[in-house]
Amino acid sequence: QKVHAAVAKHTKPADKKTILLTRIASPQARDAIRHHATWDIWDKEDISREIRQNLSMEEQIKLVDTFFRGQRLPLLGVTEAGPWQTTEEFFAPFGNVQGYFSHAWNLVGRDEETRHLLESLSNDRIKAIFLVGSGGSGKTRVLKQAIEAYESDQKAYWETVQRLWDNPATAARSTQEKALFAHLNSDEGVLARYRALNQPDQAQLVYESDFGAAMKDPSPQFYGRNYVGYWETRNLRMVSNIRQVLEDTPGKRLLSIVGASHKGYFEAYLNMMHDVHLVDVEQVLSGSPAAQN
Repeated sequence: QKVHAAVAKHTKPADKKTILLTRIASPQARDAIRHHATWDIWDKEDISREIRQNLSMEEQIKLVDTFFRGQRLPLLGVTEAGPWQTTEEFFAPFGNVQGYFSHAWNLVGRDEETRHLLESLSNDRIKAIFLVGSGGSGKTRVLKQAIEAYESDQKAYWETVQRLWDNPATAARSTQEKALFAHLNSDEGVLARYRALNQPDQAQLVYESDFGAAMKDPSPQFYGRNYVGYWETRNLRMVSNIRQVLEDTPGKRLLSIVGASHKGYFEAYLNMMHDVHLVDVEQVLSGSPAAQN
């Protein structure tokens, strides 16, 4: 009745009219709106879907900042604006082609400086870079050239890795996940997912879909092998932190919860430690006495 009453109350002509709800629309409300050809009803899920699918991220941010200031993270999953600027924002004042001082001009004679800066940007071990020069010597233009080259390389890197992920093993993981997610509304479904992700054959499936596929990358830049190197190093650091905790109290029992893609590496690395004994996850989930020792 509320839907029919709302429709009857609004008589101004329009090609399309929409009722907006801050809650989930009931099936009865959906049925009622079908009797009114020029009307539609959007509940909060419809509104969210329209925003995410039909607006660019820049438009979404502007919308949230205008009407829901301070809610970027819960609504969009992005952090609030801070002191840091994007590349486009930082160099925008220098982009006027007609201006006397413009970064739209081609950079000439700074190949060596640009190369050194690009190498530093690409080195994870370097945490701070100082670009020193007198005023007007072209520091910002060199920075722009190096950052654009770096961002272009990073874009090609991730596009390559994502292409490598498109393989039969990834499809198998996706099918498995969909089946498991369908039952996460119950305790049994949650346990079933944990058990499935910790099966012995899962580590091989993860490897084939991800890191094994990356190792086959034929690109001359070795993007795939760079990615695997990053992943192995990351897991080594994580495992070293665990080993350091165990070092302080020998015999300590420790529970480590990590993503499925980490599990095979964690077990391989921890199995190399002389004073670490791994317990099968299935024993823990089933309450086996062996897991208590």
